[in-house]
Amino acid sequence: MLSGLIDVVMMRGLYRRHQQDEMIERDVMLWLVQLLTNCDMLSDYMLEYAVALLMNLCLRTAGQLNLSLHTYQSISLSIFKVA
Repeated sequence: MLSGLIDVVMMRGLYRRHQQDEMIERDVMLWLVQLLTNCDMLSDYMLEYAVALLMNLCLRTAGQLNLSLHTYQSISLSIFKVA
């Protein structure tokens, strides 16, 4: 149930500027980075939307500044495991 709710929140957050601002302010990007470090536990669907949401938030100037504060955690995301 929780997974489905998170999917809906991620999909809706892809498009609405106000919600993106709120997510950036509440460190959702850091949560996404932490979620993606354990991507083996995610469904393909959830992985796709988590990556898309993180990318869209990174397009915003505030998102870039927010993520730059947590660079040490995001560096490990640059290497993806190939199944």
